[in-house]
Amino acid sequence: MRIHYLLSAMTVMAALAMIGIAQEVHTDHDKRASFAAPKTYEWAKVQTTNPLWQDRITGAVDAQLQTKGWRRVPSGADVALTAIGASQTQQEYQTFYSGLGPRWRWGGFGELRDNEGRHL
Repeated sequence: MRIHYLLSAMTVMAALAMIGIAQEVHTDHDKRASFAAPKTYEWAKVQTTNPLWQDRITGAVDAQLQTKGWRRVPSGADVALTAIGASQTQQEYQTFYSGLGPRWRWGGFGELRDNEGRHL
């Protein structure tokens, strides 16, 4: 019995390792760039589908940067920030069988049973 569990665990770990190896990540940046020097920032553009999110985004980023010692200026900053957000609404299709409610389910082969398994 223990060997069965050990083999199952080893199989799962091997599968997870294969997934990790399959990922390829490439980065490109200027290795000479230093982010220690800039201390001021400005918002170049904040575009969202909901105006409420504009205030939330700028507020959250402002709070984080100010804890790091950065200062927001109206123009002429060392760094210009841009945030673009979007949302999408998608309709969901439900069949007759998924709308019976939480207490009902099909027992198979045309039998209707409740959650305790009793025939109805």
